[in-house]
Amino acid sequence: TSVSYGANIKSVHIGKSVKTIALRAFTFCDNLTEITVSAENRYFSSIDNLVYNKAGKVLIFCPGGITGPVVLPESLKTINECAFYDCFKLRSVTIPAGVTEIGDKAFYQCRALETLIIRSSSLTCNVDTSGSYSSMGVISNAGLDGDGLDIVFEGNIDKVPDYFVHESNLRSIKFYGDEPVISSDSFPISGTSSVTGYFPYRNETWYELPDYPYALGVNSSFYWVPFSLEHPQSVVITAMPEKTAYSPGESLDLTGLEFVVSYSDQCKEKHMFRDLDSVSCDLSSVGRKTVTMVYRGYTFYAHVVVSEYGLFTADSSGYPASSHPYESDLDKTYEYCYPDARHLSVSFSNDTFTEYQTDYIYLYDAKGNEAGVYSGDELAGQTIEFDGDRFSIKLVSDSGFEEWGFAVDRIDVIGRIDNCNGTHDYDNSVEYTWADDNSIVTASVSCKDYGKSYSEAAETAATEDQDNMITYVAEFADPRFSKQTRTISKPRFFRGQEVASGAYGFDVSWMIDDNGVLWIDGTGLIDDRLYDKIRDYSGIKHIVIGDGIAGTGEYAFNYLKEVISVEIPGSVVTIGQYAFNSCYKLSELILGEGVEFIGRNAFSNCQYIEEIDLPDTLKYIGINAFAGCSLLKTIEIPDSVESIGESALSSCQALESVKLPKNLSVIENGLFSSDKTLKKLIVPEKVISVGTEAFRYCSKLETIVFTGDKPEISTDVFEYCGQDIIGYYPQVNSSWDEKPVIESTYFSGTITWMPYDPEDPGSLLDEPGDIILGDITGDDIVSADDLTALSRHVAKIETITDPDVIRSADVNQDGVADANDLTLLSRYVAKIITSFDE
Repeated sequence: TSVSYGANIKSVHIGKSVKTIALRAFTFCDNLTEITVSAENRYFSSIDNLVYNKAGKVLIFCPGGITGPVVLPESLKTINECAFYDCFKLRSVTIPAGVTEIGDKAFYQCRALETLIIRSSSLTCNVDTSGSYSSMGVISNAGLDGDGLDIVFEGNIDKVPDYFVHESNLRSIKFYGDEPVISSDSFPISGTSSVTGYFPYRNETWYELPDYPYALGVNSSFYWVPFSLEHPQSVVITAMPEKTAYSPGESLDLTGLEFVVSYSDQCKEKHMFRDLDSVSCDLSSVGRKTVTMVYRGYTFYAHVVVSEYGLFTADSSGYPASSHPYESDLDKTYEYCYPDARHLSVSFSNDTFTEYQTDYIYLYDAKGNEAGVYSGDELAGQTIEFDGDRFSIKLVSDSGFEEWGFAVDRIDVIGRIDNCNGTHDYDNSVEYTWADDNSIVTASVSCKDYGKSYSEAAETAATEDQDNMITYVAEFADPRFSKQTRTISKPRFFRGQEVASGAYGFDVSWMIDDNGVLWIDGTGLIDDRLYDKIRDYSGIKHIVIGDGIAGTGEYAFNYLKEVISVEIPGSVVTIGQYAFNSCYKLSELILGEGVEFIGRNAFSNCQYIEEIDLPDTLKYIGINAFAGCSLLKTIEIPDSVESIGESALSSCQALESVKLPKNLSVIENGLFSSDKTLKKLIVPEKVISVGTEAFRYCSKLETIVFTGDKPEISTDVFEYCGQDIIGYYPQVNSSWDEKPVIESTYFSGTITWMPYDPEDPGSLLDEPGDIILGDITGDDIVSADDLTALSRHVAKIETITDPDVIRSADVNQDGVADANDLTLLSRYVAKIITSFDE
C-alpha cells in the first residue's frame, strides 16, 4: 500500500484485507490526521490514529498531519523505521518504558518537534550509516522550525545510542537517572548555538561529568547544568515580564519573566516563562490582576494592571498613538484606582505641550482633594511623583484643539508593600545583608506570596565588636512591621571597584575587584572556560563563590598561583578535577556543608595548606586530591566519606595526624606515600584491602592499628620504610590467626604483629594529638609518674601551665586541675576504679 504525496488526504481507512504497508507509504500527506483500521484486519490496528501491528507492540507509522502531543501506549516495544518520517507538524512525543528498539530515520524531518520524552532504560537503534549522511540517524533534521528540540530521558537509560540525534536543532538533553554512556557520535552535528545538558543534582554517578559531545556542531557550545528531583520549596521572581499593563481583553504576555527555584537539597535553578507548567490570569476587566503561575506543582504569583486605556503612549509627533485615547471632550477625567498603590509616577514626552501652553493635568487623592496641578509648559519632558492611597488623574484642555488632546508617555503605579492576594497576609521576616562599603547593613522585608523584597527599613543603630559581629536595629516605615534587633557576623571581604567581569554558560557571572577578590555568582556550574578568562589576572588573591553555584568544573582555577583563600558554599556539590591544582599559596580553604565530591587533583600542590576542615556531607575524595600539600599537618575525614582515591594524601610531608572514616573499605594504592612525618595510623574496622605502596617512603611510621578483620595487604605496602613497625590487631579475631606476610626488597625494617584487647585498648586507639586523660607526662600511658606530676602541681611545687597538659590533668573534666582530680587519679592508678567516669 502506498499513497504518498497525497497532500489533500485527511483521512484513511485500512480494510480487513490489507496485509502489508510499504515503508513511507503516506509520505507528504501533510493533512492526514485520521486513520482507522478494520477490526477484522489480522495484521494491523489503529490507536489514536496511529497504526500498529495487531498486537499493538510495533508502531508502524504516524500520519503526517498529527500535531500531538502523542503519548505512545505502554504495551509498545518497537518503533518502526521511518515511523514519524516527514511529520512536519508533530510537536511532542512520549515513548514508554517498554520500548527497546527504534528504527532508522524514525523521526526524520520532524521539523516542528519540540519535546521528546523517553522512559526506556535501554535502547537499540539500528542506524544505516551507508546512506546519505544528511539523513542519517534516528532523529535527524528535527526541531528546525522552532526554538529547538528538548530531549528528556525520564528512564534510567544506560547508553545513548550512536547517531541518536543527527543534524537537528537540539536545544537540551535532560537525564533523570544515573550517568549513561554518551559517545561522541550520539549527537553528531546537532545543536543550536548553545546546548544544555541537565543532570540530577546530588546523584553521585554524575560526579565526573562526561565530556560534552564534541561533534555537536561547529558553532555549538555545551553546558552541563544540575537540576533537582525534589519538590520546589520557594520561587523568587528575578525579572518581571516586559509587559505589565494591559487593556481589557488583551492576551497575557510573560516574555522577559525570569525566576529562581530553590529546593530542600540546596539546588537552585534559574528558569524563564516558557518553563512554566501553567499560567492563568483574567484580563477581561479593569483592575489589578493576579497572575497565577505553576512550576512543578509549586504555585506563585505576580501582578499586572488592566486599565480602560492601558498605558498612555505618545507617537513620534507627540500626539497620542491611534491605539490610545485622545481628548475630544473638555474636562475629561481618567481615573486610575489601585487600593494598594502608594506611589504614582507620570512621565511626559518632550513635545507634549510645546504648542499648547494652556493644557493642564490635575491629580486628586482618595478623598477628592486636589493634590497637584501642572501646566503643559511645566511638564514637557518631565516626570512627576505623587504619594497617596488612591489617585484620580484629570486632563484638561482649553487650547481650542481638543481633538488632539494630550500625549502622555506613560503612567506607572508602584505599590510600596504589595497586597499579594487581597488578604493583607504579610510576612514580616527581614533579610539582613552587609553593604559593600564595609560600613552599614541594609534590611528588606519580603511579601511571602509575591517573593519581592522592598527596602523599607532604616538602620537606627549599629555597633561592631572585636569578633567582627555587628548588632543593629532596623525600623520599618510601614507600621505593621515592628522594630527588629539582630546580630550578624561581618563578611570576610567586601566588593571593591571592578577591574574585570564577565558571564558565561547557564547564569554564571564573575567579577574581579581592586582588592584582588574574584567573586562568582549565579546558579550554574563553573567550568574551564572561566580559567581561560581570568588566567591573565595575576592579582587574584581570594576567591569567593556565591551561594547558588552548583559545582566547580575541571581546571576552573588551575594554576592561580597567588590565591591565598577560597570560600566554597554548601550549594556546591562537586569540586571537579584539577579545580584548584597548583594554587601554591592557598592557605585558607572554607568548604560549606553540602560539598559531596572532591575530584582528582582538585587541591594537589596547594603547598601552604596546614589544616583542612572537611564537611560532613562529603562522600568521595578523588585520586591525588590533596597530593603534594606539603605543609598539611592534620586532616580528619568525616564518616560520611565512602571512598578515598589513590595517592589522595601522598607527599603530604608534614602530615602528623589522619583520622580515616569508619565506612572506608579500601586503603588505595599509594594513599600515604611519602608522608614522612606520619607515625601512627588507625585502620577502620570495615577496611578489607590495603593497596600497593600505600605507605611507601613513610620513613617515621611506627604503629599501625587494625580494628577489624584481617584485610588483604599488599606485600610492598611498606616500601622504603627503613624503620621497624608494630602492627596491632584485635586478639579475639580468628581471621588474624595467620598473620600477613610482608616481603619486599625495598623494606629494610621488620613488621611485628601484636594482639590487643579491643575491650580494653588503653591509649592504642587514641588518634595522634588526642588528649589522654591522666597522661600528664605525655608518654601515652597513665601511671604513678602522672600521679607524682599532679601532686607537685596541686602542692604548687611545680605548676603546670601548658593548656593541653592541664586538660589531661583535669580528669573529672570540671575545667580545673585540683585536689579533686588528684584523688580521682590516685584511685585510677591504684586500680580501685577502671574509668574516670565511675
